[in-house]
Amino acid sequence: IKWHLIDIAPKLMPELGDKLGQAALEVLRKRNIEVSLGVSIAEAGPEQVTFTDGRVLPCRTLIWTAGVAASPLIATLGAETVRGRLAVTPQLNLPGVDGVFSLGDAAAVPDLAKGDGAVCPPTAQHAMRQGRVLADNLIASLRH
Repeated sequence: IKWHLIDIAPKLMPELGDKLGQAALEVLRKRNIEVSLGVSIAEAGPEQVTFTDGRVLPCRTLIWTAGVAASPLIATLGAETVRGRLAVTPQLNLPGVDGVFSLGDAAAVPDLAKGDGAVCPPTAQHAMRQGRVLADNLIASLRH
């Protein structure tokens, strides 16, 4: 069995920072796992996978773990969205709607570290942090 990790991102696990991403890359390579960054799969066939850069990888088993999408229900709410996710404030509430909060895959949470309209990626790491923030903000809103 040969493992090959393919990620369209230019760096592995960018949400964790360069140092941890590079450390993870080194661990994978030491375990003889090939890593291709900056590409995705253009086509998957019964015995091969074609990358977007034209490379062809012989393959009989493909495990696809890509794609995070917010629920299609969000589009029916009439609220502002960013790439299909609810636009929220840094406090995780919907602007102009008291008592409505959103986080994780469903929310386009402003990335205050990056600024300039950037939003946090919909990853488990961000959702865990957002959960703690939302809990604190919800409790605070109920006390007022």
